[in-house]
Amino acid sequence: QDALAIAGDAVFVAGTNEVTMVDVSDPAAMTAGTPFLTGDMGGNWMIDVEGTRLVGVTGSTIAVVDITDPSAPGAPSLLSVTNLQPGGIDLLGGELYVGTYSTTYGFAAFDCSSGTPVFDDGVVQPGHYFESVAVDLGGTAHVLTDDYGLATFDVSDPADISYLDADYIQAGGDMTDVALD
Repeated sequence: QDALAIAGDAVFVAGTNEVTMVDVSDPAAMTAGTPFLTGDMGGNWMIDVEGTRLVGVTGSTIAVVDITDPSAPGAPSLLSVTNLQPGGIDLLGGELYVGTYSTTYGFAAFDCSSGTPVFDDGVVQPGHYFESVAVDLGGTAHVLTDDYGLATFDVSDPADISYLDADYIQAGGDMTDVALD
């Protein structure tokens, strides 16, 4: 999640103003493709891949791109989202989960299963920002927060997200990422 996403022999690399596919079928002779999702769309891209779909998120845009042929990504379907300010993303089951620094969205879900992103629901916890996100298959999102560690949300129905709990975690400094196996 975030700056790199892998789909077979394709590694997608996200930057400030573009995403590029790199063919790594021969790791000793990698080949970069033509950048896509180019131009200023509100900040650094965060990306994730699921199947033949790449989802990219910036401070004000969500893009869904068909990568059936990774060397020739399809035209993006874009959703303009004012004040999104993503801190972390996870794509699971066609649903994009976004932890944000936004007082508008907080922790939010967007349905990307049709190829066109649609806002489902968001939970704002006043005074808290949400960063790295990992969602398990049981319908629980695990989200790092800016100040109290790890928060959990019930996302079994993405259209009705509910806050479950938060716990301050002492991890030897600022925590930067959360991952599930």
